[in-house]
Amino acid sequence: MLNRGTAALVVAIAYSISSCGGSAGDAAPAPTPVAPTTTPGDPFDEGATAAASSMSLTDSGACDLPLTFDLAAQWTAEAVPADSDFERGGFLPRCEIDAKPAGWIGYIRVWTGPGDDPQDALGFFLDGHPGEIEDAETRAVDVGGTAAEEIHYVYHLAALDERKRQRALALPVTDGMAIITVSGLDTEEYEGMLPAYILARETIQLTDG
Repeated sequence: MLNRGTAALVVAIAYSISSCGGSAGDAAPAPTPVAPTTTPGDPFDEGATAAASSMSLTDSGACDLPLTFDLAAQWTAEAVPADSDFERGGFLPRCEIDAKPAGWIGYIRVWTGPGDDPQDALGFFLDGHPGEIEDAETRAVDVGGTAAEEIHYVYHLAALDERKRQRALALPVTDGMAIITVSGLDTEEYEGMLPAYILARETIQLTDG
């Protein structure tokens, strides 16, 4: 049994240890969460977001079209000759926006053709592809106050054993339909070009062209 002096010494030692080491129940403060540096994109857009605008397609003066949209920096537009035989499902290319000056190999193209229903227009257009369409996903989307239909898919060209992602958007314009496509040399190029396409989609305006 401890005498009074020994008990006092034990209490003093315990108090000293507690004061130096702190309470065992004390936890270190949690780190402050770091805010994300980017805003997540629409899942349909595979996480990509719109590129910054450089100028409008109309301001470029390159293509006379029934619509316009903004171009990403260094992308260059050029009209496609009216006698082009690059027809696809009744649609002809009218304008090519080249990604090469921006460091990517591929194009955003504007096609025009007959019709008044975006979903039907995409069906005819894709039926005109020389290859097969795989893993297609579509959605209805409003662009410039106009009801449109958008699709992304894998384009499979069996002759070359080639698969790559592509995308198309169809909307009604003056005297028919317009289809805007983005395609690159391969899927990696397509992914690099997607922000410029999203910029185009988000800034579409109908014109009298």
